[in-house]
Amino acid sequence: MATPHVTGAAAVHLAGHRVAAPARVAAAPTAGKISDPGTGTPDRLLKVVE
Repeated sequence: MATPHVTGAAAVHLAGHRVAAPARVAAAPTAGKISDPGTGTPDRLLKVVE
């Protein structure tokens, strides 16, 4: 069920950064949000700001 949330976050990011590369769009919602996830942790924190 995370796919609609992540897709929405990518759309919001692209609305403000129209020339962002795909790698940047993929990294933007989680960049700098989790400081020490631990080895092998798949958890991600999604943060959407306009």
